[in-house]
Amino acid sequence: CEGRCWLCAGVGHLCHSLSSCTTTRPVQCDLDSKEQLAEIFKATFPINRFDYFVLENSNIGQLQKGVFGDIAFSAVMLDSNNLTLIDEEVFATSYNFLKQLYIYEDNMGDELDFPIKDINQFTKLEEIDISGPYKTIISLTLPELTSARLSLDFMSTLPATTFTGAPNLITLTLESSPIINIEPDTFKSLTHLESLEILYADLSNLVESSFAFNSENLTYVYLSENNIQTIEVGALAGIHGEAELDLSSNRLEELQEGVFIPVVKELTSGHINLAENPLLCGCDLLWIASLSDEEKQRLQGVAKSCNINTEDYDMDTLLDFLVYQCSTHTPGSPQM
Repeated sequence: CEGRCWLCAGVGHLCHSLSSCTTTRPVQCDLDSKEQLAEIFKATFPINRFDYFVLENSNIGQLQKGVFGDIAFSAVMLDSNNLTLIDEEVFATSYNFLKQLYIYEDNMGDELDFPIKDINQFTKLEEIDISGPYKTIISLTLPELTSARLSLDFMSTLPATTFTGAPNLITLTLESSPIINIEPDTFKSLTHLESLEILYADLSNLVESSFAFNSENLTYVYLSENNIQTIEVGALAGIHGEAELDLSSNRLEELQEGVFIPVVKELTSGHINLAENPLLCGCDLLWIASLSDEEKQRLQGVAKSCNINTEDYDMDTLLDFLVYQCSTHTPGSPQM
């Protein structure tokens, strides 16, 4: 046994020291059933608040209301327990203490609702990391939340109000969720946002204001590998200064002037990464020739997406060719 307080070790065995506890300690469990968990927390603990609770690789199935008695936790980690149901108020005694919540479940084919329906009751919650076979999410009302990572295997819709009640988010990651669209102003209320990552979604088209931001601290917008094919004018707004915008490894064929010039003009030392897109490299790129050399440097990966061998040619060679070719053709139609 480690530490001075109660500890679940092995499979359902309680360990404790003879001295009473005056500080919080971890509780870590590896169990075979919900009955074992209930039996453990029937015991009388010398304290009722612990730093964290870890339950992993167990066959619990369900966390039932009241199972933890009057025990409260500052952090909870539930990892690979075949959990299909977490009763509301299971962690009610932690409503005013819990700061970190981690839930990971393997995708076994069943589509489940968001696992913590009473998540908005946690008044001190700062960090959440939830991954598993979940199809829905609820609008978060968590004013202390600063970090969120969500990987919801069956969530195709992200309501525009999902994060409006979490205005202090600093980092937000949406990974491996089959989201098909982002509604306008979904992220605009996040005035402290520094980093947004969305990857392995199925966005296809970015509508106007879908990625409109209102944060002076924004430094990183990662939208790689989302099957993005088209971007509407005004879809990208509030990306400025040193911010990095990564649109690599999507399915963009054209780069519209009205979409990208406003962003390029707002950047200073930031960049837009457009590598690994199947660009047609036609007259739709002619607008790049009007940029200053400094502004051109803010566009990265265009030459690579156009299959230009930069050892023999540079981007200016392509632009010179486009200026010549497109002067007698309709801009936007590829002539190469």
